[in-house]
Amino acid sequence: RGAVGCLGDRIERLSAWAPALPDAPGATINGRTTVKFRTRLLLLAVSGLLAVVVLAIIGFVGEHRLIAVSAQQSVLAEVMRNQLEADMMHDALRGDVLGALRAASDGDPSAGVRIEEELKEHASWFRERVAANAALPHGPEVEKALADVRPLLERYIESAEQVVATTMEDYDGARAQMPTFENDFAALETQMQGISDLIEQADKSALAAAGDIAASVQRMQVAGASLATVLLLALALWILRASNSQLGGDPEYASQVAQRIAAGDLGFAVQLGPRDRTSLLANLHHTQGELRRRIEAERKVARENAQV
Repeated sequence: RGAVGCLGDRIERLSAWAPALPDAPGATINGRTTVKFRTRLLLLAVSGLLAVVVLAIIGFVGEHRLIAVSAQQSVLAEVMRNQLEADMMHDALRGDVLGALRAASDGDPSAGVRIEEELKEHASWFRERVAANAALPHGPEVEKALADVRPLLERYIESAEQVVATTMEDYDGARAQMPTFENDFAALETQMQGISDLIEQADKSALAAAGDIAASVQRMQVAGASLATVLLLALALWILRASNSQLGGDPEYASQVAQRIAAGDLGFAVQLGPRDRTSLLANLHHTQGELRRRIEAERKVARENAQV
């Protein structure tokens, strides 16, 4: 066949061979086993997906821990509110006792009856607030302190009720009971203050834990994002370098070279890198030279035949 037919056959064989250069699994170049181009892209995509998943897991775990701490803080806020109301009732009972003494001193029985009703209400609310705190989930120290305060609470309430009940009938007798009442008041006040301190300390610890968790999650996310960025950049550079090595240059330039050779343009110089013998451009350069030699050989034969 003529030079054009040879050129077509050569380009067809080159086209069948060329895709195998970057994509053929187990292909060997300069003694090195290559990796399929699709595999490289898949590896890059999987790495990016894994980075997103890892960062999402870090955020999810951090959010879960923060939600748990937030729930603990909500419980502690309710415990603190109950404790404050209990402290108010602690003082209100003392006010009821002093009010009953004042009413007896002034000879006002109606005031004494009203104070007895208020005393019952305050005592009931006092017990409810302490019981509400005992029912909430909290640390073992607060739980123990609440259990220890119950006997003092009941003794204090009974002492207050006894003084108020005695006041209207025996003012002097009620006055004689005041030292015992004041001792019960002081003992309970010390216990209540201790409980308040424990609750405040637990709240500060929960707040500090929330800050530590937030800082830890932030550090992990920054470290994970930085590592993922470095990894993805390294993979991208590896893909670019490996692709350029197999193609021998820019993909657009390699396509232009193949198109010019397919069109029969064999007179231009293919730009190759130093010591490039195995890339697509190097094989295109070899094909160009072989086709050029064949065409020259056929022309020579044609001239010799014409002279015969």
